[in-house]
Amino acid sequence: MKTPDWKKAPKGATHYETGTFYKIVNDSPHHYRVDFGWRPSVCTIQDVQRMAAVAPAPVAAAVAPNWKEAPEGATHWSEGAFYKIDELGEPQFYTDHKWTLSACTHGYVQRMETKPEPEIVEWMPVVAVKCEFLPDPGENIWVRCIFLAHVDGEYFVDVLEGQSYDKGVDRMPDRTKGRFRPIKSKEDKAIDEMLSLVTGKALSIKGMCKALYKAGYKLNGTG
Repeated sequence: MKTPDWKKAPKGATHYETGTFYKIVNDSPHHYRVDFGWRPSVCTIQDVQRMAAVAPAPVAAAVAPNWKEAPEGATHWSEGAFYKIDELGEPQFYTDHKWTLSACTHGYVQRMETKPEPEIVEWMPVVAVKCEFLPDPGENIWVRCIFLAHVDGEYFVDVLEGQSYDKGVDRMPDRTKGRFRPIKSKEDKAIDEMLSLVTGKALSIKGMCKALYKAGYKLNGTG
């Protein structure tokens, strides 16, 4: 079999056989002709995926996907279409405003451009601000303190009294992430408590209201 020169391959080509380059667009096989460009092929997706010559790596898309507008659940993107692997391990692609079973294989989807990991922005206090810190990442016990300084790779805090944790100045290395958070207001704590009553339960909006009412949450001025 003649080996293709992938450096001279048309943009988007992923497979090659008997002098012709192929690719899959929106779950539809296409072949390339110099005089016509890319055109729909009579081959099936399985025919294309069985071809011996495969591009060494996915060709970068001419237009990058806008992941902010991606449909819910999308994990991969190729040639203008979003893809995902469903709970049963079956590939699906998004078309006509809905997810549809794809003829692509699981492995083929995995070669596509993947959704980037979300950027995690860590909250950090400024000097002299009251906040909470986590002494031990292995235990979910937050301690109120005043943030003092960040010196030579360490954070310094002044632990407030009236807690199980020893009062006074403490320090921790800055290599541990997620160790600080703002002190929650009474409103924040009330909202967290209400959420704990309904989270994970198959309740309608009315059912949620009932659960909150039974827990003692009522309108101001009502008995």
